[in-house]
Amino acid sequence: MAYFCTSRPGPSVHLIRYSTEGIRGEWYIPFFDDSQFSSTQKLRTPIKEFFDQIKDAMGNVDLGSTTANAVLQSGLTLTDLFGIKLFSKGLYRQAWAGAEPTPFSITVKFYRGMKGFTGALDEVWIPMIAILFETVPDTGKTNSPIAIMTSPVPSPLDAFTAFARDIGNQATTTATQAANTGTAVVGVLQPLQQQVLSAVTTRLTNPTPTGNNRTWTVDFGWFDGDKTFERVFRIPEAVVESTSWSFSSMVERDAGASYPVSGSITLNMKTQTIYTSSDIVK
Repeated sequence: MAYFCTSRPGPSVHLIRYSTEGIRGEWYIPFFDDSQFSSTQKLRTPIKEFFDQIKDAMGNVDLGSTTANAVLQSGLTLTDLFGIKLFSKGLYRQAWAGAEPTPFSITVKFYRGMKGFTGALDEVWIPMIAILFETVPDTGKTNSPIAIMTSPVPSPLDAFTAFARDIGNQATTTATQAANTGTAVVGVLQPLQQQVLSAVTTRLTNPTPTGNNRTWTVDFGWFDGDKTFERVFRIPEAVVESTSWSFSSMVERDAGASYPVSGSITLNMKTQTIYTSSDIVK
C-alpha cells in the first residue's frame, strides 16, 4: 500500500518496505532536513601485528635451543634493521582491513494539514502506525499465549538467500561472458552456488523473489504533489536497528476517538551490505 503523506510539491523522502512477495508498503513524506551519512573503514596495524607474532612465537619456544636463539636473534636483528622499537610511531601505522555497513538515521514528521487538512487520523495516525508496525516483531493473528515472532529485519535465511542470488547472478554473468568470448567457464563459483542454493531451495523458488526480504529502500528527492517522485539519492537494502517515536499531547476528535495532531519517527538504520562507489552513482 502506498501512503501519500503530502499533496504539496517539495523535497520528500520515499520509504519502501520489502517482504518476500515484493513491496509491502511505500510512504511519500515531506522531508526538509539535511541528510547525513557516514562510512566506516576497519583498520589494522600490520607492522605491530608482525612483530607481536614474532614475540608470541618466542614465548612458546625453548630459548635454550640453538634454533630458538637463532630465531630470536633474527627477530631482534630485523627489528633493529628497520629501526622499529615498541616506542616507534611507525609501529602503529594504520592499514585497511575491510569496511563496515553504513549507519544512518532519518526522522520523518507528520502533522495535521500536511495533506490538506484531511484529519489527524489520515494524516498522522495511520501512516505512523503503518511504519511502526514494520519495525517491531510480528506475532501474527493468534490467541495463543505462546506466539511465534517474525523478525522485522532479515533472518539468517534471508541473508543466505540474497547471497545465493548474488552468486547465481555472478555465475550467470560469467557463463554468458564465456559463451560470448568462446572461453572456458572458470568452475569456481558453481560448487559454491549449488551448495548455497540447495540450502534455501524453498525460499529461492518463491514466484516473485526480490532478494530484499525485510529490508528498506530510502529514496531522497522531490515530490510533485501528484504521485510523481523524482529521485536524487538512494540507499538500498537498509535494515532498522532501532526506532523512536513521539506523539503530540494535542489531539483531534474523530468519530468518538482521539488522534494526535502531530508526531515523528526516527529510524536508526544500517545498510544491509557494504556501501561501495557503485552504490553512490545508482
